Amino acid sequence: MLAIRTPPGDAVFGIRPSPPPGIDVRTAVATLGPRGTDSVHEARKYFSEVVTLPTVPEVMDYAEQESVLALVPAGHLTVSDNILRDSWVNLHFRFQGRMSMVGLWESPTKKMCAAVNVDRAGAASEVRSVALHPATAAFAQKIFPADVELRFCDSKPIAVRLAEEGRVDACIGSLDVVQRAAGLRPVEEFEPTMIWCLYSGLGHIRNPDADS
Repeated sequence: MLAIRTPPGDAVFGIRPSPPPGIDVRTAVATLGPRGTDSVHEARKYFSEVVTLPTVPEVMDYAEQESVLALVPAGHLTVSDNILRDSWVNLHFRFQGRMSMVGLWESPTKKMCAAVNVDRAGAASEVRSVALHPATAAFAQKIFPADVELRFCDSKPIAVRLAEEGRVDACIGSLDVVQRAAGLRPVEEFEPTMIWCLYSGLGHIRNPDADS
């Protein structure tokens, strides 16, 4: 298994992970969209062809069906109606016997921020509702009031869009996406790291004993 470990604050630009022996070299990878996600940003560091899907389970299904790789963040969580519906560990176990992890590394995300819709809140302390991906809940709980309503989304760009449309007071999103949105003002910036998991279909892994 490939493992890339980067010091905190250092990106892995210019490093292309080489598949271990027995893995066919492919240039295409499936990952979570839409444009602007950390998944797309990370995938484009290594792969010339990036296919985006709306959800992480769809990423895995597509990769398995189309014989491409899948790049998945360990922070994958799906929450609806305040109930945890899916997580990376559930996904990993669900695809046992179908997909195998062939790469694992830590890398900084794009710079993130908490941003307010200026027509709905003047400061973080005034925020009553925030759109966010479930994996970023720790930041919302740190920055916004304790009783803030958390409105979970499948990706940070979707969270930014909800805030831009005025459907919530604020969002947790990637700074570059927030800066392209109208009427949003960052109130705090941060750049955490994420663990990235690269998967391949088991059918694409050659059995060394078969060549002997």
